[in-house]
Amino acid sequence: MKARGAQSKPEARLNRRYSIEALFGTAEDRILSYLRKRCMAFLQNELLIDMYSLCAILLTTGLGLAEALRQSETMADFIAHGHVLASHLIGASLPLMEKTLGFEADLVHFNMMNLSLRGLSHEQGANRSMHRQIRKLRIIDKILEGLDVHVFPWTVPIHYAAVRCITRSHLDPNILLTAGDDCAMRIWDIRTGACMGYFAGHTSIVSWCAFSPDDKLIVSASFDMSLKVWDSRTGRCTCTLTGHSDSILDGDLSANGKLILSASMDGTVRLWSIETGACYRVYRGHREGSWVKVVRFLPEDAGFVSGGLDGRVALWRIHSADHAKGSPWKKRDRASTRREGSSRSVSAAKNSPPLMAPYAPKFDDLEARAERQVCEEQELALRPMHVFTDLHSDVIVSMEVLVRRQRSALLVTASKDGSQQIVDLSTFELLKSIMSAASSTWAITVAISNDGRFFALAYFDNTVHIHAMHNYALLRRIHVQNRGITRLLFAPDASYIVIGTSTGKLQVIAL
Repeated sequence: MKARGAQSKPEARLNRRYSIEALFGTAEDRILSYLRKRCMAFLQNELLIDMYSLCAILLTTGLGLAEALRQSETMADFIAHGHVLASHLIGASLPLMEKTLGFEADLVHFNMMNLSLRGLSHEQGANRSMHRQIRKLRIIDKILEGLDVHVFPWTVPIHYAAVRCITRSHLDPNILLTAGDDCAMRIWDIRTGACMGYFAGHTSIVSWCAFSPDDKLIVSASFDMSLKVWDSRTGRCTCTLTGHSDSILDGDLSANGKLILSASMDGTVRLWSIETGACYRVYRGHREGSWVKVVRFLPEDAGFVSGGLDGRVALWRIHSADHAKGSPWKKRDRASTRREGSSRSVSAAKNSPPLMAPYAPKFDDLEARAERQVCEEQELALRPMHVFTDLHSDVIVSMEVLVRRQRSALLVTASKDGSQQIVDLSTFELLKSIMSAASSTWAITVAISNDGRFFALAYFDNTVHIHAMHNYALLRRIHVQNRGITRLLFAPDASYIVIGTSTGKLQVIAL
């Protein structure tokens, strides 16, 4: 007798088959289930975005009321909450959205925000929901811009690694030249984001680059211990300058486009000719073993300043004999210049260290006196005109020179010690010392506007501080969402600022 509830073998087999199908589902069921889950993910993400929108609106409203009541501390609190909201949106919610919807990394940040919203009313289901979310994200972005928080700035991927240098064409301010950790340089049109030129030839990080005054040549420096001169129209390397014994960290091109400065990890600064490739001078003024991190020409190319890992800023004078033909002290050591596409080698002198014992001549008194005078002039020329030893207590990370009037300039420095100093180079007077209370980190780069009215400091916490040059007051504190700021560049009219990031992207922020 069959027990109650017992099933025959065919029935049990049938029920087992249906239970397996219920567990795994057929192909159609799995597809429908995925679509249902995807729609639910869209709905959950949209609800999350709505919450962010509400928070952004409340923060903006509170900031407006605090500004109307002139409560500066309350305003600072609302702005700080806006920074936290933007960081949470970028760091948590967008990656979650990408994961739940099966998107690739950074798709929402760099692709979805550029999608058109046309035809939104004609789309159905998930696509319509996705575009609605994009529109809401744009609204959040615009609201947070009122708090100087930029979540989705205009972004162009320009390098495969960190951006090391951004400079502008002298003939067309909309054309930018960039260099990066991917060992390459590129020319960009900032209006369209189109790449107009590509330069490859260095075997390591390109640390610095610049256009010549007529834009016909490009000069670059690299961690491969060399400088290169390029034809900007053909992309061909015309000359390679070697002589440093370690990586080149920075460089600068004179206003007339004839001289090049290079700062190296070997502790020296070299002065080069862009026309002949000759190394005119080797300058040693920082502590032994200290890298020279940054170098800048002074007005009218009369000298330059250098900053190093020893925290010192050295001021140097360039004598006319330093780069004159047939200079009496261009002898002894040799630096090589290789002309690309030619077997001809050009030799150029580099000078002996300033601490080297003076040469003792064995000629008659008149010739000996003349030789000693030359050696004394050489040693004097290789010494810094002035050394600032107490400006900073740590590494100099960035410097910029502002020309105020003829043969007068201001120096803006940033250091790892968290301070920024402004010095009058004509009187050696410290005009202002800035210790930012709004940022807990140090400034990584400095930029000065073309008209000299503003200067900007970028910090490790992804903030950009805009200061007025006449009274050094902090005008704006802009928070930018990226993975690290490496370089800054003002627009010619200071209407926007260009930011280079550690992920090889270029961002444009309206001011």
